[in-house]
Amino acid sequence: MIVETTTDRDKNYSRWLFSITILLLFLTVIYLHNYKLDSIPLGLFFDESTIGIQASNLSRSGFDIHDEQGPIFFKSDSDYDSPILIYSTAAIFKVLGVSEYTLRLPNLIFFSIALFLAFYLATRLFKENRFIWVYCIIAFGFLPQLFTISRLSFEAISQLACLAGVCLCVWWAFQQSDAQPLGFVKPALSGLLLGISVYTYSTASLLSALFMLSLLLIYYEKKNLSKLISLIVACLVALIPYAVFSLKNPGALTSRFKAISFLYEQLPFVEKLRIFQSNYFSFWSLDFLIKHGDSNLRHSTGVGGIVFLSVFILFIIGLADFFLRLLKKDIDKFRLLLVINLFVTPIASAMTSEGNPHAVRAILLGYFMVIISCYGFQRVLSLYNKTVRGILLVFIFALLGNEVYKYQFDYFAHYAARSVDAIGSYDFYGAIEFALEEAPNKIVLLDNFPGIRDNFLFYGRVVDNPNNIPMQVELSVVPEPGLCVIFRRQSGAEEYLDRYPIPYDQFTSKYRPTVREKYYGAEPFFGVMKARCYKDGG
Repeated sequence: MIVETTTDRDKNYSRWLFSITILLLFLTVIYLHNYKLDSIPLGLFFDESTIGIQASNLSRSGFDIHDEQGPIFFKSDSDYDSPILIYSTAAIFKVLGVSEYTLRLPNLIFFSIALFLAFYLATRLFKENRFIWVYCIIAFGFLPQLFTISRLSFEAISQLACLAGVCLCVWWAFQQSDAQPLGFVKPALSGLLLGISVYTYSTASLLSALFMLSLLLIYYEKKNLSKLISLIVACLVALIPYAVFSLKNPGALTSRFKAISFLYEQLPFVEKLRIFQSNYFSFWSLDFLIKHGDSNLRHSTGVGGIVFLSVFILFIIGLADFFLRLLKKDIDKFRLLLVINLFVTPIASAMTSEGNPHAVRAILLGYFMVIISCYGFQRVLSLYNKTVRGILLVFIFALLGNEVYKYQFDYFAHYAARSVDAIGSYDFYGAIEFALEEAPNKIVLLDNFPGIRDNFLFYGRVVDNPNNIPMQVELSVVPEPGLCVIFRRQSGAEEYLDRYPIPYDQFTSKYRPTVREKYYGAEPFFGVMKARCYKDGG
């Protein structure tokens, strides 16, 4: 007969309470990522609409917008879009229908996967330090870089999920005991995910190749040979469609890079090196990391950097601890892999001419910084003095909690107004809905900006059009009764239309905060889209 002692009951209760805490943290993170997902930021950036159009076509017919069935990569106006997010979005559309919310929902799913994988890795790396597990969920779940980007339909978030899976599988394959059945499965899964990652985002082709190279150099030894072979073979299998596409469409996957990279400009080598160096080091500036973040308000909120100060401090401690151990030749190979790829991450973006430092192209930076900051937290918790350790523990969670609160407050109360021009399409839905209610003969988008056309096409599929009123894009129109014209403010279209003294009803988009948002200081502001529906003078 087994008798449960008071100590055992206390331990079981403690485990139960901790499990409930972890679950509640996960649910809180996912809830806040999901909260007002379709309306903050307001409107869809045209890259999102491009994905929406492709996914909508795919979900209805299995063909893309160029009538190609089940393409490997999707041709757009200027380049080719990666398939993982588009196919995932098409699947969501098939089940839940086409809307702004379902367009952004796959990114929430990919982020949730990345969060769970990062957390699970933390539980393996720091088995005896449950405070680190809690810290990892909070830091990763609310990190400004990842939170902001995960609420937009951008391909990069699928790269984050894939990389989180690769790192976990690599740890499983090479850091755990070798005495396991089917020892080739985990390295093969690592290679498969690494190969699949090239279908997630444009930077993955280079970054995944460099990850593979660093992995081979770090883990190359006789006892790992069979594992490395399994990893390489699985990766090559995953790359077969990529290779087939590249052979059939030479230069297609590098055309965008050639257009935005200074490497193809007629510049001296020394000048190219100088530009690369300047771009690369901009990612390590305090302005980018903890003060202001990415200057593009689609990628950052404009208040604070891409990581919290608390995370940055622990990251520096973790990095310093790594290098001190390295000097003592105390080498943790997995940690070495993380640090190398941390510094590799900005390379792809640093080779471009625009937008540096770029939070989306360097999305993996947030992942590596959080995991390395967990090592820094471990170093803090290893301090001998229990009192000092307790004080630091309270300080870390107090600082992190305060930063999370301030970021979330600003994001949901003020970011929508601040980013409305950067997104550039609020309130397209309202403008089209207004135009349809006027029952015109035709609805026209008056604009010469290529991206806005995709917004128009996507919203045209979201808004119900039971009378099938024709909708098209024009570079110029002559206003007449029965015509509705949709245009952006500050695009020059309004001044052009003012030349025609014909009566019209006008829609002007304006955001009116909810009672709750007003309580937190949000104020009304004008949107981006307008519409004029012309009628007879009588």
